[in-house]
Amino acid sequence: MNFQFQVCVNGVRTKYSMETDKRRFVMGYMTAVGSCGVCGKTFSFNPHKVPSKNNVPFCKECIDSANPIRVDKGLPEIKYSSDAYSYTEE
Repeated sequence: MNFQFQVCVNGVRTKYSMETDKRRFVMGYMTAVGSCGVCGKTFSFNPHKVPSKNNVPFCKECIDSANPIRVDKGLPEIKYSSDAYSYTEE
């Protein structure tokens, strides 16, 4: 991903790109907010680790309720990382 944004310091706007200006950045935290592809609930998540299909995220509650049904049908459980529904360090 290449995020581009502007920073305003002392009235001077500067454009930055995460891809080309990596050395200029201090580590920070990021979280994404979106709607679940099943129930439509708005939730926050780590976009690099949340279970999704075609970039549509799924909330923890829907994954947890779908897993027993998947197991009964002989399908593997959908596994997610313990930090899939929290912030990420960037």
